[in-house]
Amino acid sequence: MAYYVETVSSSGGRHVNLYSGITSEKLSEIMDAYFSSSGYTKKSNGLNSTTYTKGSRFMRLLFGAFSKYFKFIVALRPIDESTIELSVSKDTSGMSGGIIGVNQVKKEFDKIKSVLGSI
Repeated sequence: MAYYVETVSSSGGRHVNLYSGITSEKLSEIMDAYFSSSGYTKKSNGLNSTTYTKGSRFMRLLFGAFSKYFKFIVALRPIDESTIELSVSKDTSGMSGGIIGVNQVKKEFDKIKSVLGSI
């Protein structure tokens, strides 16, 4: 069953979708499963916000684009009883990896956005 309703906004480093017919807990579980299966580690930021990281920031600074580093913040916000807003934001630009690093982060973000549309 598809829960995705529509993309509310997608600009620069932030992408927001609406979902219906699913609880916040279930949507959070789906996001956790996706990110953990993709090699990310999870850090809870609070009630409805989670940060996922992959790779090492230190290694990215040392070796540039030869070492990958991604960091995304996922936030869930109930709109009403049946609708949830999910936003994913880039929390790193990739600049420490130069133009290649920026493109790596952009490509990873695009991959995440396509997964969000298939939930």
